[in-house]
Amino acid sequence: MDKETFITRLIEASNSALKLAREFTFNEIAENLIYKIKPSSLDLSDHLTDLEKENLSNRKKELNKKLTVNEVTDRLMFENKVPVWINCSVIGSTKKRTTIELFTSRRFRDDSELYHKMETYPPFHAVIMNPPYLFDNKEKFDVNWRKKKIQTAIKLRKSKIELNKLIKEKRESGKDYWYNFDQFCETLTKRKKVDLAEKLKNAKKLVNGLTDGWYDFKKELDLIYNSNRTELVENELADFEYLRNEIDKVLKTK
Repeated sequence: MDKETFITRLIEASNSALKLAREFTFNEIAENLIYKIKPSSLDLSDHLTDLEKENLSNRKKELNKKLTVNEVTDRLMFENKVPVWINCSVIGSTKKRTTIELFTSRRFRDDSELYHKMETYPPFHAVIMNPPYLFDNKEKFDVNWRKKKIQTAIKLRKSKIELNKLIKEKRESGKDYWYNFDQFCETLTKRKKVDLAEKLKNAKKLVNGLTDGWYDFKKELDLIYNSNRTELVENELADFEYLRNEIDKVLKTK
């Protein structure tokens, strides 16, 4: 990928992230943008190349650094390779400027191996990171919730109580596991979380009747959950937690 293409896709993803922020938050979202880069992990894992480790070491020194489009490009491109995926989300806004976080894979690949091709600007994936207390997509929230720690903690405590109630109700409903699984995928699709729904449907294909298939499914389910949980509201988290917990029960009998 060349520098011009990367910048074009970054701007397109940023515009999509702004649109999501305006749809789901009640704040005025400024057009003037700054960026922060946040690697998906700070561990210098053995599977990373020397260049990937060097890049990660440099990013660790700049976790809170505010960057321009060109500065982002200089840090996330080398040898025409870029992170295999980058989640792009608004994490704060004032009247003068909006901050976009780029949550990035540590692995760098060329254009043919990038994720999120369905969104037309790979490797970027525009998301809105919900506050942990949000219970329903119909409720607009404050985009600056991260800075309001006391209010967030109070709301989080209340939402956990409701979350536990939902999980209990799901368990006691008596409905088939795969019925609940398919209903969850359908709900995600209706809420325009098509990419996540497709990941879950593909994970289901790993269940082949053998014990190994169930373990592979559980591993993939956990991976999907951990990489997408910030996009989910509380009732979606309750559904996902139910699906994960029930699989744990199945595996104990295998």
